[in-house]
Amino acid sequence: MEIKHIEDKGFFISDEKGEVIAELTYKKEGNKLYFDHTYVSRLMRGQGIAEKLLDAGVEYAEKNGYKNSTGMRLCSKKI
Repeated sequence: MEIKHIEDKGFFISDEKGEVIAELTYKKEGNKLYFDHTYVSRLMRGQGIAEKLLDAGVEYAEKNGYKNSTGMRLCSKKI
Protein backbone atom coordinates (compact mmCIF):
# COMPACT_ATOMS: atom_id res chain seq x y z
CA MET A 1 0.00 0.00 0.00
CA GLU A 2 1.64 3.21 -1.19
CA ILE A 3 1.05 6.58 0.44
CA LYS A 4 1.04 9.40 -2.09
CA HIS A 5 1.74 12.97 -0.97
CA ILE A 6 0.11 15.77 -2.91
CA GLU A 7 1.81 19.02 -1.91
CA ASP A 8 -0.45 21.52 -0.10
CA LYS A 9 -3.27 18.96 0.08
CA GLY A 10 -2.41 15.81 2.00
CA PHE A 11 -1.50 12.15 2.00
CA PHE A 12 -3.56 9.62 0.11
CA ILE A 13 -3.87 5.89 -0.51
CA SER A 14 -5.70 4.70 -3.61
CA ASP A 15 -6.96 1.29 -4.62
CA GLU A 16 -6.06 -0.49 -7.84
CA LYS A 17 -8.78 1.49 -9.66
CA GLY A 18 -7.23 4.79 -8.56
CA GLU A 19 -10.02 5.63 -6.11
CA VAL A 20 -8.97 7.17 -2.80
CA ILE A 21 -9.54 4.71 0.05
CA ALA A 22 -7.75 6.66 2.78
CA GLU A 23 -6.58 10.23 3.30
CA LEU A 24 -5.06 12.70 5.73
CA THR A 25 -5.43 16.31 4.63
CA TYR A 26 -3.69 19.39 5.94
CA LYS A 27 -3.47 23.14 5.66
CA LYS A 28 -0.38 25.31 5.99
CA GLU A 29 -0.30 28.62 7.84
CA GLY A 30 3.15 30.13 8.00
CA ASN A 31 5.41 27.59 9.72
CA LYS A 32 2.51 25.49 11.03
CA LEU A 33 0.98 22.44 9.43
CA TYR A 34 -2.59 21.70 10.49
CA PHE A 35 -3.86 18.15 10.00
CA ASP A 36 -7.56 18.75 9.54
CA HIS A 37 -9.20 15.59 8.21
CA THR A 38 -8.71 11.86 8.06
CA TYR A 39 -10.72 9.20 6.28
CA VAL A 40 -10.32 5.46 5.85
CA SER A 41 -12.84 3.40 3.86
CA ARG A 42 -14.93 0.94 5.85
CA LEU A 43 -13.22 -2.04 4.25
CA MET A 44 -9.77 -0.82 5.35
CA ARG A 45 -10.56 0.25 8.93
CA GLY A 46 -8.90 -1.46 11.87
CA GLN A 47 -5.60 -2.00 10.04
CA GLY A 48 -3.69 1.02 11.36
CA ILE A 49 -3.94 2.92 8.09
CA ALA A 50 -4.84 6.28 9.67
CA GLU A 51 -1.77 5.94 11.88
CA LYS A 52 0.43 5.23 8.85
CA LEU A 53 -0.92 8.33 7.12
CA LEU A 54 -0.28 10.37 10.25
CA ASP A 55 3.26 9.02 10.52
CA ALA A 56 3.88 10.16 6.93
CA GLY A 57 2.44 13.59 7.72
CA VAL A 58 4.51 14.05 10.86
CA GLU A 59 7.66 12.93 9.03
CA TYR A 60 6.95 15.45 6.25
CA ALA A 61 6.38 18.24 8.80
CA GLU A 62 9.60 17.46 10.68
CA LYS A 63 11.73 17.22 7.52
CA ASN A 64 10.40 20.55 6.28
CA GLY A 65 10.58 22.50 9.55
CA TYR A 66 6.85 22.82 10.20
CA LYS A 67 5.37 22.92 13.65
CA ASN A 68 2.54 20.42 13.98
CA SER A 69 -0.79 21.63 15.21
CA THR A 70 -4.12 19.88 15.26
CA GLY A 71 -7.37 19.40 17.04
CA MET A 72 -7.72 15.78 15.95
CA ARG A 73 -7.56 13.33 18.85
CA LEU A 74 -5.49 10.71 16.95
CA CYS A 75 -2.99 13.36 15.90
CA SER A 76 -2.71 14.84 19.37
CA LYS A 77 -1.44 11.50 20.71
CA LYS A 78 1.34 11.46 18.10
CA ILE A 79 2.62 15.04 18.20
